[in-house]
Amino acid sequence: MTDYPLKKRGGYTLKVKTLTYTLTALLIFLLATSAWPQAFTYLENGQIGANVAAEMSTWGGSQGYSHQWGITWFPNWQPWAPPGETDIGYHGVDRLNETHERNAAGYYAIWTAAKNWTSPPNWNNTVFPSENNFPIFVADNGPRTINSLVDTPDPDYRPPVYYRRFQKPAVRVDDPVTNIPTDNFDPDNPWTYDPDIPSDGVMEAKGNTSMGVTTFQRWHDYAHPDYDRLLLVDMTVTNSGDTDALDPGLEKEGQVLEDFWFGLPVCLEPDRQYTFFDDENINGTEDYLLDYDPETRTLWFWDGDDETITGDDQFQPRGGPRGQADIPTGEYCGSAIWGVRIIHIDAGPNDTTDDPAQPATANWEKYWDAPSPVAGESMQSAWEYLTGPDETGFIKEGYGDTPLSVIAGDSRLAPILGFGPYQMQPNDDLHIVWAVAVGSIPEPRAIELGWMVQNGQMDAETAKMEVYTKGVEDLLAQLDKAEELFANNFVAPKPPDPPDLFIESGPERVLLDWDPVDGAVNYKLYHAVGGLSGHRVFELIYEGPDTEFIDEGLTRGFSYYYYVVAVDGSGLESSHFFTRVNTPVIPFREGLSSSDWAERVRVVPNPFNVKGGEYRGPNTGFNFAGGTREQNQILFVNLPEYCTINIYNSVGDLMKTLEHTTGSADEMWDPALTDHNQFVATGVYFYTIEVTDGPLQGEMSTGKLVIIR
Repeated sequence: MTDYPLKKRGGYTLKVKTLTYTLTALLIFLLATSAWPQAFTYLENGQIGANVAAEMSTWGGSQGYSHQWGITWFPNWQPWAPPGETDIGYHGVDRLNETHERNAAGYYAIWTAAKNWTSPPNWNNTVFPSENNFPIFVADNGPRTINSLVDTPDPDYRPPVYYRRFQKPAVRVDDPVTNIPTDNFDPDNPWTYDPDIPSDGVMEAKGNTSMGVTTFQRWHDYAHPDYDRLLLVDMTVTNSGDTDALDPGLEKEGQVLEDFWFGLPVCLEPDRQYTFFDDENINGTEDYLLDYDPETRTLWFWDGDDETITGDDQFQPRGGPRGQADIPTGEYCGSAIWGVRIIHIDAGPNDTTDDPAQPATANWEKYWDAPSPVAGESMQSAWEYLTGPDETGFIKEGYGDTPLSVIAGDSRLAPILGFGPYQMQPNDDLHIVWAVAVGSIPEPRAIELGWMVQNGQMDAETAKMEVYTKGVEDLLAQLDKAEELFANNFVAPKPPDPPDLFIESGPERVLLDWDPVDGAVNYKLYHAVGGLSGHRVFELIYEGPDTEFIDEGLTRGFSYYYYVVAVDGSGLESSHFFTRVNTPVIPFREGLSSSDWAERVRVVPNPFNVKGGEYRGPNTGFNFAGGTREQNQILFVNLPEYCTINIYNSVGDLMKTLEHTTGSADEMWDPALTDHNQFVATGVYFYTIEVTDGPLQGEMSTGKLVIIR
């Protein structure tokens, strides 16, 4: 076997370290067998964010809360092209409206277990009756089911709480309204401003298990560019005796938990929601691999090759495993390596020193084979799954030595990390800190490697091993940074505040100005042409101390997007997500007033071919630049300032009316739908233009356009 740069420890694999760009959305999915009250709070300040859902927990008749989570990575999209060619990546979308995102999904859950435990008097469940003594008892809320043995009504719901140490900047685009949502300030995601929190965002969530154990969690995220691809979770596990959070009093006051174990089922499924290639859905839920290193206490996940998919789909080559889809560049779109590291766990309830021997258990089975007493398996099986076969823990062999393994169908894995045993007196608690991060080779290298494999310049195994080893190196480097933050009490240097930004479109230019920021000595302004939110390639267009800029020489009718960052004297930048908006800025030409205007009217493109976009770069092809939105636009140019445009099919039926009231020379049919919100069919169409105001009022022009769909 090839000698890869890995070390061994005690028969298990110690992996390398680090992290960068190439994945996105890790969304929560419900693990319950029925619908539960829930709400999502999104923690978002850096390149990854945490989506935490508080769900009602009524296991065994008790009432409390459990929290499921997901994370999303917002990479900085970057181009690459072979010598003599333009950019061949299309950065997340293709011309057929398919997204090719760096997606994943996951969960964490909470297990608690103890010996000689007695159920509380308020239980009304026939399987686990009230006031019954259990020699061993395991209370779980996942991964497979959440409280499926329920015969109590759903009580009220309480969401997590979100704090930020940045205020929302005022952002205006061609309008005095200043409440335009930016990428990381969603008005539907409530938060409280607190300048004294240690990190840039803190989300708090509290829950109770049916065993009478309360968990309190603080999630930290960061806008600082050194720490914006990781999250830190600060968790306290307390023997509270409260088995029902909504009823007053303690159902298990004074309880002692013998041989107590705490379990953390935690899973990150790379590329869970990947897309279709050649009408075949490649879904990363079933083909990921994982491994655990007890020396660094790191559990990590990467995409595998699903044997049920024809061809090699590991790391999701763009164009599909057979290179026959719309964008066959070969880019490894699924190159991200997600990971979790345990940074601290108390040695015991009265000993706050870190115990390097914990977690004692790193175990996993196929998702549908993992023991769960709630799902009907024996309590003994669940106990051994958590504590190990001899109650001293168990570290399972993973796939780190064979990272290019082919995965059998239906091989979704359910890992659990187990901590114990402890003797927990009433109100004793344990403090645990863990980190989540994502690592990857940079997108330009992912494009280049795929292109080299596709063109016979590199074999696939060599390319994929670089994706894996360099991605793991990057992941571990990010997790090392998480340890630095923990050692500094979760504090990172605070970036400058985001500036207020004002944008105004003009004739073939855009005017931008922003308010000065205290402590800032410099500003950087970026723009992108077209594309979908989260997939745009931004380029630096200004850097300096000024607070205004005119972006000139722009193409009329194209959509431009902007953000500005403030830079302090140490070079620290404000987060680019804080001023980045999804509202397009569209340069125009001033409306015509000359008598020959009717002869100068044009339709662009004409003919319009819905498949006329070209994936080889954002500014090529027959249609407008960018992603799916721009590929369904038709522009009327050289118009008078005010007019009405009517579009008819070949038999004279009115299909669309456009009222041009901007005073410019351009009017966009965007998207190219009829007045009845239907796509316009292939054919020849005719239009009339009537001037409605100004010195040319009443004048008419006619023409035709061809649509190929």
